[in-house]
Order: sequence, then C-alpha cells, then structure tokens
Amino acid sequence: MNTTPDRRTHVEKNLDVNLIRTSHFNLGRRLAKGAVAVNGLVAIDGPPGTGKTTCVRYFAETIGIPSAIITMAARPAPLDMLRQMHRAITGLEATGTRYQMQRDLLPILNHWDGVLIVDECQTAQVMTMQQITWLWEESQQAFPMVLVGTGILDALARYPQLKSRLMGHAVFAPLADNVLLDTVRALDHRLQDIPTSDLLDHDRHACHGLLRRWAMTVRWLDAHCVTTTATSRDLHAIASLLPTLD
Repeated sequence: MNTTPDRRTHVEKNLDVNLIRTSHFNLGRRLAKGAVAVNGLVAIDGPPGTGKTTCVRYFAETIGIPSAIITMAARPAPLDMLRQMHRAITGLEATGTRYQMQRDLLPILNHWDGVLIVDECQTAQVMTMQQITWLWEESQQAFPMVLVGTGILDALARYPQLKSRLMGHAVFAPLADNVLLDTVRALDHRLQDIPTSDLLDHDRHACHGLLRRWAMTVRWLDAHCVTTTATSRDLHAIASLLPTLD
C-alpha cells in the first residue's frame, strides 16, 4: 500500500477556523479508515500543535459509525479509564469495581460497531495499557482503536504486548517550506495575500510550523477586528501576545 502523504492542501469550512487537510491529516485519516475497515489498532504520534487531535476528531465526526473519544488524564488508573470509556460509549456514568466495569463493558464492546479513539494515550501507565489490551483481546478485537499522543510510540515501547498489535502508525510534524505557505494561506482569507517574507517571519518568531499556533493567529485577527489582508504590523502585534514555547 502506498502511504506517501498527499502534498495537496484542502480546506473544510464551518469550523472555528478552516480545517486544513494537510498531508499529515490525509495520512492520519487514511490510517484510521484502514483500522475501521478491519477492526485494527493504529497510532498517531507527533509534537503538540501539529493537528493530531483535530484529525481524529474530524474523522470521528465524519466516519459514519459510532465513535467514542476518551482523553487520558496524567497517569490514569485502569479503573478511571474503564469508567471514562463506559461514559464515552454509552453516555451513562458507571460505578463499581474494576472487575464489574470489565464485565459490563465487554458485552457493550462486542455489539457496539463503533471506533474507540484514545487521546493523550502516552500518559497511560503500563497497567492501563494492559487493561486496554485485555479489553480488545477479550472482545475478540470487536472494535477498531486509534491511539493518539505526543510520544505514543515511545510509550508503547514500554508495553510491547500492545505495540506488537499495531497495524500501522503515522507521525505528524511541523510544517515547513512550500507546504507551510500553502497551508497558512488556505487557513484564512486574511493570510492569503500576505508577502511570503512576512509569513515566514511570523512563523519563525511565533508559530514554528505548528497549526495550532497559526489557528491562534487567526483568532487574534478576529479579536483585533482585522477584516482585510493582515499587515506585518498586525502579525508583529500578535507575535508579541502569543505565549513563548519552551
């Protein structure tokens, strides 16, 4: 199968900012669709702000089957993860012991016909990853699963039993060069006609190739009531307001 990312950039409207289908977005979505087709397990890695969560949330909203997204807290206990999973799938709060939660979830998962997306999965402890693996195997791999997070592949290395079950992975990265320019200009009409040198300068000082930072730039244009092409002065003002990255 050819997994070479598509360099074309596509735009979806009707969001807080335009959804940009970058090459990473297209690859991540294709990977998730493959998992759904065969009830497989895939992972999406990459630095914060590169569009991982946006990609999987859009996928969940448009795939046409039920979906549940759980976001891991820092070092979640297995029972916390089970309760969050139950709530995401059924919409109902659940109580009980870990054993009771496992017993309740298995028949639900066996008849669910949906996709489970676990965001910030890199924060999970080994015991929680063991719990995820147990549910998937005990249900006879009855549902597809997408694991998402910065450093998720390194985290999975701590638990090879789960990593060995991956059928594929994608790694998102900051945008650069012409892909960066094409993506930014497609993001918002006020960025389309800005000189290349000004866009690159703003990216170098404020955005660092991260879609999230460019989305923040668009929100600051809204906050400043900029309605036409942004100027270098507008971008400099926004750069001074954006928090610095560590």
